[in-house]
Amino acid sequence: MLTKVNKKWFVLPMLILFLASVILASCSPAAPGVKPPTAPATGTSGTTTPKPTLNATPAARPSLSGTIEIDGSSTVYPITEAVAEEFRKIYPQVRINVGISGTGGGFKRFVAGETQISDASRPITSSEKEQAAKNNIQWLEMSVAYDGLSVMVALEPNSH
Repeated sequence: MLTKVNKKWFVLPMLILFLASVILASCSPAAPGVKPPTAPATGTSGTTTPKPTLNATPAARPSLSGTIEIDGSSTVYPITEAVAEEFRKIYPQVRINVGISGTGGGFKRFVAGETQISDASRPITSSEKEQAAKNNIQWLEMSVAYDGLSVMVALEPNSH
């Protein structure tokens, strides 16, 4: 179980990864209803206007709205839900739907273009890559955690 101190330390990197994946997914020309980014605004001197950061005051942050669909692994769900909760605190106008249909179900929706992020407890398969390519879906794979499996056996039968 995470303590409050550890939870903050854990959630911040996950929030950064989540934001990066959302930005990459939403900037993809294949994303339905999303326009490609335009050139940054320049001042009269020709310098680029700096973009606001997450540390910026709320008034200085860009205004975001819309819906982000996420689905997939129940193992990754708690991480995604925690990151989505933190993201909603910064951008309350963004609706984030996090589903738990399993890794295969999440990939099925992702390669069909129904979701922007797929939680997975395994890498994307060759056939899933082919289906994504057929649907003009570009993707980026990022590891956010590793899970483990333990097998335990009692040394004596019926011992508790």
